[in-house]
Amino acid sequence: MIRFTSIGKTAEPPREKDGSGDEVTALARGLTVLRSIAAADTPLSNHELTELTGIPKPTVSRIAATLVSAGFLFRLPDSERFVLTSSVLELSNGFLRNFDIHARARPFLIELAERTAL
Repeated sequence: MIRFTSIGKTAEPPREKDGSGDEVTALARGLTVLRSIAAADTPLSNHELTELTGIPKPTVSRIAATLVSAGFLFRLPDSERFVLTSSVLELSNGFLRNFDIHARARPFLIELAERTAL
């Protein structure tokens, strides 16, 4: 049985190409696999990833093997299940280092102050 975190987010299946040629389908599918594993409460197998994402099982297997080789997934010993590794945190830390919460929040706080001023 697959349970999801309290956030309630499930990975969205990759969108069909819009014909623009800008999207790399393999990358989109890999990110969908990562999101599915991140949203799950328990480690997931290739079969479960196939059911969640709609990506064919042979493709899920290749994506998982690539993500293991790249250090983003870890295959549990004596199991066919995968978990995220700390490499995923490196990506989020890069985002946080460059995210200026004060600059992003300032316009909203100014608007709130203007609306609530007495």
